[in-house]
Amino acid sequence: MILTDEDIIDKAENGFPLVDPFILEQLTPNGYDLSIEEIQVGEKVFKFGNHDINIVIHSLTHFIVMSKETVLLPEDMTAELWLRSSYARKGIIATFGYVDAGYNGKIAMSLFNGLDKDLVFEREMKKKTICQIVFEQLDKKPLKDYSLRSGNYQNQKTLVTK
Repeated sequence: MILTDEDIIDKAENGFPLVDPFILEQLTPNGYDLSIEEIQVGEKVFKFGNHDINIVIHSLTHFIVMSKETVLLPEDMTAELWLRSSYARKGIIATFGYVDAGYNGKIAMSLFNGLDKDLVFEREMKKKTICQIVFEQLDKKPLKDYSLRSGNYQNQKTLVTK
């Protein structure tokens, strides 16, 4: 079962938010829009919103985006990511999959500028959302959730690695 906006609000109001911070304006009828916190182009990582210049993604360039929100999935819930259509219409290509049951952390997304021109993330952008996350209730808990399987990215907080 896919959760509706009402289901997502109920969970947040009852102490089980699926995203943190939870901003009501980012809620969609059947999901939640994740916003951008960091953008990695090559080896360089930009903190989105805290930069003095526009971030330019050159034509035919791969880049990675990290969500501002932490996703908090219980053991009996999974989620899918969907690129916002405004980016798809600009020529951005993304390969998303499921977010495993029990995952907790920020979401890193691999994107590609398929345009024949540069994509610019302006420092003054008002709308900073990149994708929608759609939550799905499982009919039962898996034998082992994400934290008990690989758990490689559990509690991920940043693109910057040491």
